[in-house]
Amino acid sequence: MEEVETVSVDDAIDKGIKRVYLPGFAIFILGLISFFPIVAIFNVSIWLAMLIPLLGSILLSWLWWSYSVARWKVWAYKRVDDIEKLEQRAIDAQIINKRNRYGRISSKTEFLTKKEKLEIELLRSKKLKSPVKEVIEDDGLKEETVIFYEPNNNLHFYGYFQIFMGLLVLIFIPDLYIASIILFVFGIFFIYLQKSLETKQKKNKHERYLKVNANEVEHYMYQPVSWEDIKNYRFGTKGYGSNTKSILFIDTTDETIEINIENADKTAWEILHVFDVYKGRFEKGKSLKHTQE
Repeated sequence: MEEVETVSVDDAIDKGIKRVYLPGFAIFILGLISFFPIVAIFNVSIWLAMLIPLLGSILLSWLWWSYSVARWKVWAYKRVDDIEKLEQRAIDAQIINKRNRYGRISSKTEFLTKKEKLEIELLRSKKLKSPVKEVIEDDGLKEETVIFYEPNNNLHFYGYFQIFMGLLVLIFIPDLYIASIILFVFGIFFIYLQKSLETKQKKNKHERYLKVNANEVEHYMYQPVSWEDIKNYRFGTKGYGSNTKSILFIDTTDETIEINIENADKTAWEILHVFDVYKGRFEKGKSLKHTQE
């Protein structure tokens, strides 16, 4: 196997966002917007003009993802040592899908040769069995970090997107002003619903938390666990399809604790980084104590 230069997870994710996610997202949005000039120029049926851009944008963005994610995987899996962190960060950045039923189906559409698929699986298996963790810098976290759970903020996006589409309808197809009004109403409703969820969440925010410091980890549903008793921690998923949840697994001397981190105010890789920092502080303090003795 050819020798390649090792890169950090951050550099690999940055390249993935630029080469995979952003172009695919742009293709999808531009495909949807093409609905308006199709109606204005060709004077076709409104439903046909909606169907063609929708199907076309889904198909083109999927084709781009299938091609670009395959090229990114071939590049990244050869150069990144911490594969577990790479995959979790890539899921957070929406470069790849979770390794669930949907993720397995979508992975079958990747433009990879049999040789490339085998090479990636061998690299993944080898690096997961003998993981090389990136050196974690203690980047000035406080004595304790508290992670809270937030409501899903996608409703904001849906609301502003509906309003944006309503404006385009009003500009390009003024005869359909009723449709634009409906879009405005739905957009305002989604934004209001998001604000209501945020207000409700603030009232009981301190009741749902995950606390991490150099001594222990505490989740609001479990008793605190000392770092001395924590043997390993990792991320995975449970469930299928739309019910798939991101789970933080904490292996202790007695059991494996499963913590649902959906809607936490930090991404999975940020939580993992917090754990790495405080784990490092614990090990450093433990080593210093032994030295003094």
